[in-house]
Amino acid sequence: YRQSMIPALEKAVKAGQLTGYGFSSHRIGGPFRRLETMTAESLENLIAGQEAVLTETRQTKGRAEFTEICGSHDDYIWIRTLGSAPTPGATPSEYSFSRYLVCDMARESEADLIVHTAVAPIMEKHLAAGEITQWGWFIHSLGGTYRRILNWGGPSIMAALNAEGMISTDIADDIMGPAFNSICNSHSDYLWHREAGSR
Repeated sequence: YRQSMIPALEKAVKAGQLTGYGFSSHRIGGPFRRLETMTAESLENLIAGQEAVLTETRQTKGRAEFTEICGSHDDYIWIRTLGSAPTPGATPSEYSFSRYLVCDMARESEADLIVHTAVAPIMEKHLAAGEITQWGWFIHSLGGTYRRILNWGGPSIMAALNAEGMISTDIADDIMGPAFNSICNSHSDYLWHREAGSR
């Protein structure tokens, strides 16, 4: 990834197609072993950036070796609708906790409203206390069965894990917590370790 992908990704960022990228390794959670991300200001830019990267790396030995090692994947496109504002020049979180949620599709907008009114203040409280370093809420645009992501970053593995207990308890104890947990009633949790990426 570092040898074959990052140079092409950096070109796409400099060209304004992508705003960032990342590559993380599995630390705790389900069956997926690596997480590859690209971010952009629009869907059109995202697809253009992805295509530029694929075109540049498709015939390289490094890309072929990478694909041989990581031979299957699930693709998702997410829209980030809530979260902490990025801090310019800040060091990205070394660890990130992602809760991939399966939600009742007929009530997803209700879940989003609950996150906006109840969960966001909880996340901001833990951010202000220094217990997490960033957070985000993502809604499904394209891909598999997961419909929402709540994630946060931490400076250490224990910080990210300790935040999980505090955040889950705070959501459950909130007056709107039971409704949220009934709408998004199953999830898969992962703890990722950042291996490479843009700032």
